[in-house]
Amino acid sequence: MAQKDTGSNNERWFDTRWKQINGIPPTGSDHEFHDTRLWQLDRVWEDVKVAVEIDGGGHKMYWKKYHNDIAKGNAAAYYGWTLFRLTARMVEHDDIGFLDMLKNFLEAKYAELAEFRGS
Repeated sequence: MAQKDTGSNNERWFDTRWKQINGIPPTGSDHEFHDTRLWQLDRVWEDVKVAVEIDGGGHKMYWKKYHNDIAKGNAAAYYGWTLFRLTARMVEHDDIGFLDMLKNFLEAKYAELAEFRGS
């Protein structure tokens, strides 16, 4: 499925922060994962089926947007994705250490993949 290199300010801020902590680079952005819906995942590591969704401010104000994102997240899980959701505040301040948690999770997933492949 096609991938585009676009994103919101929050996504670009995530990319900047992610590089600062030397996170494993995503293999895609705005990754389409569903054949009939136009659902996209903001950042993906396709080899290990891990994705990050970065919520903007509208999620707290618009029930329909929130509802649609929950449906998208559930569909992603159905298709085998591990989905992490971040708010803009989590990206900007990271006051609970989410980026380090994500980095550690991805490193463990890639280590499992390498062990599985025998390398």
